[in-house]
Amino acid sequence: MSKTGSGKTATFALPIIQSLAKDMFGIYALIITPTRELALQIRSHFVALAGDLPLRVALLTGGLDYLKQAHILDKKPHVVVGTPGRIEAAMRLFSNDGYFKKIKYLVFDEADRLLGTSDYTLDMDIILKHINPNRQTILFSATMNSQVKKLAKIAMQKINPDKLFIFDACRLYSTADQLKQHYLFMPQSVRDCYLLELLENLKPEELCMVFFCAIKDCELAMRTCRLLGINCDSLHASKPQKERFRVLQKFRNRSIQVLFATDVGNRGLDIPSVNMVVNYDLPDTTDRYVHRVGRTARAGRSGLSVSLISQYDVSRIKSIEADTRVKMEKWTGLDEKKAEDRLYQVAEKRVQAKMEMLDQGFQDAFEDTKNRQRLTRGLREEANVFYEMQYLNKLKSGNKWKSKLKDLHKREYDEGDQGSDNDDGPDRKKRRADDDE
Repeated sequence: MSKTGSGKTATFALPIIQSLAKDMFGIYALIITPTRELALQIRSHFVALAGDLPLRVALLTGGLDYLKQAHILDKKPHVVVGTPGRIEAAMRLFSNDGYFKKIKYLVFDEADRLLGTSDYTLDMDIILKHINPNRQTILFSATMNSQVKKLAKIAMQKINPDKLFIFDACRLYSTADQLKQHYLFMPQSVRDCYLLELLENLKPEELCMVFFCAIKDCELAMRTCRLLGINCDSLHASKPQKERFRVLQKFRNRSIQVLFATDVGNRGLDIPSVNMVVNYDLPDTTDRYVHRVGRTARAGRSGLSVSLISQYDVSRIKSIEADTRVKMEKWTGLDEKKAEDRLYQVAEKRVQAKMEMLDQGFQDAFEDTKNRQRLTRGLREEANVFYEMQYLNKLKSGNKWKSKLKDLHKREYDEGDQGSDNDDGPDRKKRRADDDE
């Protein structure tokens, strides 16, 4: 576990490249990440760090042409980077080809997201069954709580318990030392006005990311600010994958100054030139807050985060301060009266932005995304039930489980064989005394 922006990608990429350079063969390493954007970034880092080494790095993520990605495996890349769903599909469909039987390294980047939720249970189980059991497994994240560490220990002890090693380079929910964290208090109804004023105060050379919890809020705020003259674009799950990659590239190249994003953009994205992060609304967990503000103040640079809060967010902000052990300061670099005076102008453009979204079919794309997410969630819940039943059946087949059942049945029989509940004979009194002890 290490802070955001501390160079975790290079920590596993450089040793893998150095080891691979001695004997370059087949698929040598498998890197698994929770988001497609992070997978693309890790792939580019491997290519850059390899230099003149003829390293072949394959990308396996959803949202891209499946057949093209499948043909990449035939070329025997040295490193495969991808998301759990697409990697699992490749292993399931091409299991007889043994592409992943000889890998030496398995890396979980953002391991708390991969292991801490049930979203990837089925995918991860199939992946672990199809890869080399004599590999080295490495887990990285900026927020690894005790529950995730326990799951990691259980998973890794099955492989080689003697070589299990966990190192925490920082405490849980630790943010960068160079990050200045602020809050901006306002009425709920003028949040967009304050956001606009905050973005208009940016210097021309500064980049900013604005985070949202909901896709609709993200897209609507982006379109509203664009109509008001802000150079911006959005990143969220309702956009096609190629469009998401294009937006990220434009942001890296400074073609746009402000990136509006949901939490698909809070994991691992390394854009060192981001000067400020704005939380339009607070996330529901502290680890998401840590990953959001971790998009700035990277690699020793300074950074700034501003959280927009209303009277409904006070308890949440206090909880985040307690977890991160950082007291946020009130942001004073904004003319509140000027922001509130623009309420009518912002409201007018907001209505216009809503009409644009309806005319361009955003609602249909949003509903399609939600339907896919509901279907995927339902399949994963069914898979979790299946694996829980499989685990229970495995326990029942073991001697320890059988002995426990036998002792329980024997005790119930002994207690039921001594008369009625009102029978206070000497044997029942003795058993009650034993139970009390």
